[in-house]
Amino acid sequence: MYDNEALVDRDEADGADLNQRQLYVWGFRLDAIQNRFCNVMRSKKMVVDRIAAIVQLDQQAMAWRDSLPASCRPGHPILAPSELYMHVLPIHLQYFNLLRAIHWAAMTFTGSVNPDVLSLRIRSSHILCIDAARSFIKCLNDSMGSLGRGKKIFVICFHTNNYMAAIATLYRSIASNPASFSSRSDLEHLRAGKMHLEQDTPSSVAGPALSKVFHDMLSSAQHLVEKQWSL
Repeated sequence: MYDNEALVDRDEADGADLNQRQLYVWGFRLDAIQNRFCNVMRSKKMVVDRIAAIVQLDQQAMAWRDSLPASCRPGHPILAPSELYMHVLPIHLQYFNLLRAIHWAAMTFTGSVNPDVLSLRIRSSHILCIDAARSFIKCLNDSMGSLGRGKKIFVICFHTNNYMAAIATLYRSIASNPASFSSRSDLEHLRAGKMHLEQDTPSSVAGPALSKVFHDMLSSAQHLVEKQWSL
């Protein structure tokens, strides 16, 4: 009991003592993992070697996440001081985007590999990939309450490319199995992702063609789900 209380006190203290320097260190370490992932994806090594590297990157990403205090840890509500909220949010979004990319790559590389030689986590990459996309959208949804509805999160389009990847992942999941019970909640995640994309994409980048792609994607996903669940 006392150990648990000590852990709670430590997390609360970490949240209270949070400063931008700590955030920069966390961001730098996450950037390093992301850079290693990019190097693996550009590598010409054998598929088995790249899978082994992806397993290590997944473990490093989880260790990075667990090293953060609960007040700032991805998968937990952001309880950082209000003036630091916008510094913590991008780190969460970057983490979930990286996790989605890691497990998307694992899905791609392991297609021709005997699943018996893979760890349970890597064999479950399709689940973890979708869950990371959901978590990415949830971060954006949660930010609406903290920042206020209608306020742009980012002012450069680099970040909104990651919105598109999360939306596409959700769409793929719905299209592959609209009969799944989770397809209905994924449809709402997709709808929210489209709203965030439209809100945060700079007007100089957004155009009719891009808007139509995601409008059609949402319409198609909605049709698939409604058709399946109206039976």
